[in-house]
Amino acid sequence: MSRLSSMVVALSLGVSALAVSPSLHARTASLSRAVTPTQTHLNCTLDECISLAQRNSPLMKAAQADLASYQSLLSQANSGRFPRFEVTGFFAPLPQKRVGTDGSNWLKDWDWSSLSPLVTAQLSFSQVLWTFGKIDALRAAAKAGIDIGRATTQVAKMELHYRISQAWWGVVLAKEMTQIISKGSVQLQRQRARLERERDQAEDEDKPFDETRLLRLRLAEADLQTKVRQAKRAAALATDTLKATLNLSQLAKVTPKSSRIEALDLKLLPIAAYERLAVENHPKLLALRRGTVARYHQLQYQKRRMWPDLVLTGRLAYTYAPSVTTGDESLADNPTNPTQSGAGIGLRWRLDVFRQLARIDTAKAKARKARSLAKVEELKIRVAARELARQTKDAQELLVVYEKAMRAARGWMSSESQMAKGGFSDYRDLLNSMEQYYRRKIAWLEGIYRFNVQVAALSRAVGVDVIQLRVPSSDNK
Repeated sequence: MSRLSSMVVALSLGVSALAVSPSLHARTASLSRAVTPTQTHLNCTLDECISLAQRNSPLMKAAQADLASYQSLLSQANSGRFPRFEVTGFFAPLPQKRVGTDGSNWLKDWDWSSLSPLVTAQLSFSQVLWTFGKIDALRAAAKAGIDIGRATTQVAKMELHYRISQAWWGVVLAKEMTQIISKGSVQLQRQRARLERERDQAEDEDKPFDETRLLRLRLAEADLQTKVRQAKRAAALATDTLKATLNLSQLAKVTPKSSRIEALDLKLLPIAAYERLAVENHPKLLALRRGTVARYHQLQYQKRRMWPDLVLTGRLAYTYAPSVTTGDESLADNPTNPTQSGAGIGLRWRLDVFRQLARIDTAKAKARKARSLAKVEELKIRVAARELARQTKDAQELLVVYEKAMRAARGWMSSESQMAKGGFSDYRDLLNSMEQYYRRKIAWLEGIYRFNVQVAALSRAVGVDVIQLRVPSSDNK
């Protein structure tokens, strides 16, 4: 039972898309609408819990927010193709210029007792005509960023699938182990009652009675009480973890739609197949690869910043100053006249060459780093996928060993029980057989739990739900 506690303690709160049927989506939607902070009972299957977590989990919402931020970067890149507008205005009191003066003497040439308004307004615009590929490079980098956001969302889905599987199977395991311990407690109580009857009968007939049998029984009962408390704590912890991962209040009650823990039906593929799946589908690796692409386009953008931009510029301006006479010349006649309007083609070129060369070198270094990180992560994922495939294979094969040991212990306990009733067996052997049976039964159930969680870990490692794979397999290598 201590092993169960250690496994459940390991649960934390923290992919190709998992296939979910439309009916499952409908059931999960109804569950999501029904769940409130004061919900008293939620009964769901493993798939329903996973789908509900993907709807409610803060981890999933954070990943979706990341995707939205990457999408906004694409909108920013696309905005470079649209014209830019700027509106400016000015207001001030303006004195009347005296007749016959040129206005050079601000005190004598102007009548400060007669003030009139000076109002200017200007609408300027610039439309990019040609950027030598700057906008295209930004758009390509932003699209790669969106792919990174989608891969990040898949990472969150995979993590939730693994965490929910841990917690859900932990609740089922704790529930079944509690029932087994309760049966063991009932059997110990029956043995105690039988020994006490034998002791009372021996006292009445003035015959010797072996008190050590009762002492051994008390020791077994003490060990059982420890296991009972461990089972209750494990069940409570697994339930709390499941509710926290589902983003439910701790006042809610969550129960799995399963009364028994059963091993998943997994047809193992060759180890090389899982390695290939991981390299092709692991979302973290896909995100790093798209990050490499984004870095490449950012490098191209920095290089193209060395070139100018051709823009169409213009302005619409108006000045209202009743105390001053303004001319009617156009912008071409007098470019300094702010009261007039006009348009033309301009060249916008930043000639900070040395700074731009430094930016190019920085972008090259980041691109090299991105490629190296992607390669390192690929190597790690290859090793992890192979190791998890071996662990899953061992866990599946050990289930047969655990089940055979449990059946053998059950036969031994049944034989010792029959012999004890006839007085042909030592009581110590009976207690040993009972202890072995319940120990082997618990080990078998824990083995199923470990295998099921190992399947979820393998799915997370390769980026797809391995239960749904139906590929002809050969001997594992």
